[in-house]
Amino acid sequence: MKMRCSSFRIVASNLLTAARQRETLEIERHTLGTDSPDTVTSIYNLASIAAHRNQDDEAISLLREAIGHGLLKRGALPVDKEAGLKSLVGGPRFVALAAQAKEPGSSPEKPH
Repeated sequence: MKMRCSSFRIVASNLLTAARQRETLEIERHTLGTDSPDTVTSIYNLASIAAHRNQDDEAISLLREAIGHGLLKRGALPVDKEAGLKSLVGGPRFVALAAQAKEPGSSPEKPH
């Protein structure tokens, strides 16, 4: 019984974290703009949460958005080595996105 309560608490905590992160992201987009480093970091964090929850479509979309808004311009984020994205690494969409992001002068299209 203790195991179930503990598991439930972890799941509830993860859901609450994702919900709060989404709320924070919307506030940051509105007040700071989509290219703000804080906003981009929040988008990346949501991509990591989605990847951890095996929501690959959502994770790739958010990661593409974060890269398109300057995630890699700030420097050293080897997206193909990030632990939070481990479940995506090796997948064809992730490989293509990581390769595109590494090309000098190119970044994935910004979502509309």
